[in-house]
Amino acid sequence: MSEASSYSSSGSSSSDSHEVLLNQCLKSRTVDLPLKRVLRCSKRLASNVAAVMWISPDEMRERFNRSGMVERALRENYTCCEKNKSREVTLPDGTRVISMVLSFLDSTGNRRFNVHVNVRRNGTIASFSGRLDPKFFVDDDGTNYKLDISQPS
Repeated sequence: MSEASSYSSSGSSSSDSHEVLLNQCLKSRTVDLPLKRVLRCSKRLASNVAAVMWISPDEMRERFNRSGMVERALRENYTCCEKNKSREVTLPDGTRVISMVLSFLDSTGNRRFNVHVNVRRNGTIASFSGRLDPKFFVDDDGTNYKLDISQPS
């Protein structure tokens, strides 16, 4: 059984599955070369949107993790692309990481979600939760959940 298909669709969205999805996107455990391999996203928007809902960062994380979107992306081999130009940043603890915003597209080319991630040199997620940080996703009903940064976390 492949690493990607061994994750359940329970919606629990463990940090392990987030790590696997990132590495599937980067195709390697080292950050230097894969950054050159992650394709830039086209300007095409998600065409599977029926409604838009603006939500707080905390609600975004909760809904995204509950949706099982990461596990689906692994199971259905979503493709990824770089939404914004990656850049090297220094975290408050002094760790140097690559800051990336990645988009994940389903088999029909529809953008299903965007995530922000700080990636360490060894390819792991540099966050306390060990999870990708969702910024946007489209659920099965076509609701487009967008981040409303004016709402408190």
